[in-house]
Amino acid sequence: MFSEDEKKAIKKIEEFRDYYAREDIHKENFNSNENYEKALSETKQLKKYFETVLNLVTKLEKGNKKLKDNNKSLLKKLRNIIKEVKKLTKYALYKKEFTNLNKIIKEKDKQIDLMAEVMFKNNTAQLIIEYGIENKEQIIKEFEKLVKEKGE
Repeated sequence: MFSEDEKKAIKKIEEFRDYYAREDIHKENFNSNENYEKALSETKQLKKYFETVLNLVTKLEKGNKKLKDNNKSLLKKLRNIIKEVKKLTKYALYKKEFTNLNKIIKEKDKQIDLMAEVMFKNNTAQLIIEYGIENKEQIIKEFEKLVKEKGE
């Protein structure tokens, strides 16, 4: 989580806190009792400050870990969304292609219908006599049957 330099700095702060903020200050090192009490009070306050900073660093480290975990989760969700979007894009392309093919098929069906109608109008008597065809739908069915036979 922390770089080596950051870890060293935290360790030095902890050592500094432990050494300079200790409560075993000797009275004989001060000129007066008042100076001693003041120094003792300041070292206690300094120790509190160090503890606060170290606690803050710990909280930040935990918060940073939570954020990283949350980012991993969000990244995974985003990747899944991207996959879905790609699928939908492919679906849209396929849908467009199928729509175009359906238009072509409908157009071809119209052409076949018109051809059958023209054939029936121009050759009604011959179709009835030779093939027993009495309307354009029967012409279309006859050609469908021929296509199936040739396709097999």
